[in-house]
Amino acid sequence: MEKEQQCNKLPKAFKKKWVEALRSGKYRKTKHTLYENGAYCVLGVAARVAGYKPSELTGEADLVSMDERVPDFLKNPSNPEWSTLIDMNDGGYCNNKDRSKIKPMGFKRLADYIERNL
Repeated sequence: MEKEQQCNKLPKAFKKKWVEALRSGKYRKTKHTLYENGAYCVLGVAARVAGYKPSELTGEADLVSMDERVPDFLKNPSNPEWSTLIDMNDGGYCNNKDRSKIKPMGFKRLADYIERNL
């Protein structure tokens, strides 16, 4: 039961650092990959906050296989918030009521969403 709760909740301290990083202006944004050519997706920024180097985020890297530095909440693709964040970052069919396609969001809007909802 405790492990299940960890998978469904983002630790407050990590969330605070992640939101600050997204709002900092330090990271350029990309889609469909954690890191590429000096740019990150929203989950790539989370990996950087967790302490991963850019060289560890290239190619086939994914959060699911990362160690305990990344909260379990972000390593659980069956968590609906996980796919929502990817859709919000890349543009896609979000888990909204009408399943309408959304436009990709910038890091500041993603930070607002994370702060309010996770």
